[in-house]
Amino acid sequence: FMEVIKVRTISQKKLVKRLSFKNIEIVDRLYQEGRSIMAIAGHIGNWEWVGVNMKYFFKHKPFAVVKPLSSKFWED
Repeated sequence: FMEVIKVRTISQKKLVKRLSFKNIEIVDRLYQEGRSIMAIAGHIGNWEWVGVNMKYFFKHKPFAVVKPLSSKFWED
């Protein structure tokens, strides 16, 4: 829950420092070959930060598909 709040105020420098990806060279190679990729993340860890950080780590244009929450309160 705290990550959702913090992601709105944390700087890019601090955000990048707190998250790392392994084997980025594989993703870079696929980008150079003009191939698309799909990353699937479970609702575990700092998944909110992954979505925000992808644009700083990967050359592919990121986008996310999510299912809205059933609670309007929590969705807002």
